[in-house]
Amino acid sequence: MQSSELRGRRRGAALEAALLTAAWEHLTEAGPAGFSLEAVAERAGTSKPVLYRRWANANEMLMATLAWRGKQDAFEIPDLGTLHADLLELFREANRQPERFLVFFKVIASGWLETTNLTPADLRDGYLSASPLGIDTILDRAVRRGEIAHAILTPRLRSLPFDLFRARLMMTLVPLEEAELTAIIDEVVMPLLTGPAPHAPKRQPALA
Repeated sequence: MQSSELRGRRRGAALEAALLTAAWEHLTEAGPAGFSLEAVAERAGTSKPVLYRRWANANEMLMATLAWRGKQDAFEIPDLGTLHADLLELFREANRQPERFLVFFKVIASGWLETTNLTPADLRDGYLSASPLGIDTILDRAVRRGEIAHAILTPRLRSLPFDLFRARLMMTLVPLEEAELTAIIDEVVMPLLTGPAPHAPKRQPALA
């Protein structure tokens, strides 16, 4: 199936965007094992030299595809007034299109990384290279509100919310239930950032 983005004559940035659209569509359907410049050219309805003028090999195009897709997927979380509400909206937005993350799992599980000098972190960084991290925006906003202290925001704590989301998604391969999203926030993220969750059950005092 040819990408509708390549219908008509395109040049420059418009052509490159159309090629990367076709590459992303092919990657999500065929996985990294079938990803090649030849296959993308066929899907796009163009010639291989058109792609080779832009990317030397499939590895370069795959990384360019991830970076392009990351820019398309960037979204802004509105200021909902509290850290908890902002985190939940971020998770909900990410949860609406889990296939964006599942592509990464396919690439990692395929063994494709073994043929390169890349790591899963390189894939993630490539995807995020063109847009700021939503979680950073949310956490910095919470600091300005006085909900959390900037001093506690180590790189590990900044990455924790989405690390937990991705880990659960990788285990289920389907969108998370709303209860799972709130559990990650209430039981783990909020206690670490601000103290015990306000709705956590109170521990009964021991009998004398």
